[in-house]
Amino acid sequence: MPGSEMAECPRGGESSGTRLATAVEQKPLKRESLKTKSPTGAMIRSALFPGWGQVYTEHYLKAGLIFCCEVGLVISAVREDRKARDALRTDYGEYLDRLERRNLYMWWTAGVIALSMIDAYVDAHLFGFDEHEVSVRMNPSQRTPDIECVISIPLPDI
Repeated sequence: MPGSEMAECPRGGESSGTRLATAVEQKPLKRESLKTKSPTGAMIRSALFPGWGQVYTEHYLKAGLIFCCEVGLVISAVREDRKARDALRTDYGEYLDRLERRNLYMWWTAGVIALSMIDAYVDAHLFGFDEHEVSVRMNPSQRTPDIECVISIPLPDI
């Protein structure tokens, strides 16, 4: 058989003349199965620049959304910091209020960055997965009042 190797293995307990032949078939690698993205690389990219990890995993709409969120939150934090510095000269209560808002914007920014890093990491792991091959069917049974849910996910050839 072309593309296969024959290996002979002795079986324990049998005479030395008896051999078991096994065939190991080698399948050519599919080009689609070689598409992968580095999850760590995607996560680091997402931490370095807003949306870069999503661009790396080819999720461009998410990249734009994350970019806008991160930049908007940073701009809001900088604006509140400037207003707090101006308020320091006139009203100490307003100064503390502005600092509290600035800190809140910074926490929101950190949260968005963390979520974008996690999202990029997961998207890189699922990069080669074809979502069009997953199907969900609902089959109402005629015999019983129960509903049966069938989920089929084809697994790649190994």
